[in-house]
Amino acid sequence: MHKLTVLSVLLVSLFLLNGCRTKDVTPTGPTGTAGVKTQSLTAALPAALSVTPATVIAQPVRNPFCPSVAPFTAPFLLVVQNGDVAVSITAITLRFTDNSGAGMPPVTLPAPMITARFGSTLLPPQATRTFPLSFGLGCGTGPTGTLVVTVGTRDADGKSGTSQIGVAVH
Repeated sequence: MHKLTVLSVLLVSLFLLNGCRTKDVTPTGPTGTAGVKTQSLTAALPAALSVTPATVIAQPVRNPFCPSVAPFTAPFLLVVQNGDVAVSITAITLRFTDNSGAGMPPVTLPAPMITARFGSTLLPPQATRTFPLSFGLGCGTGPTGTLVVTVGTRDADGKSGTSQIGVAVH
């Protein structure tokens, strides 16, 4: 009986220790009119992301030729508002899923492409940057659905983070 008690105490101790592990948690933030925002608690992040217009309109393209020229384009402005710590944008990723659940491969703009297209990727504290973007869609998907934009950042201490916003495309 003594061995059973020792084994029980050991199992309970392991269970309790396992419950005390810390994990990176990504809570879901408030849902705005433009979609769902998520942020990591421990990383350097911009304070807010927004997309203008709140609902993006898919516009037909002349002479589409998939996959090089998609039949629709979804132009929008990505607004990144920074918080109290200077960060650099490391990447912007765009991922589209149509209303039937079909998805397109994600498109990532790494920091060198962002710099070439928009200038510096540095966001000083309390700064706001607007990025005019356009996403080609409709090759293998419908033109309506949800576009998820993910912005990766890194601060001067090397802490990385991501922020995400979803926007309806009609």
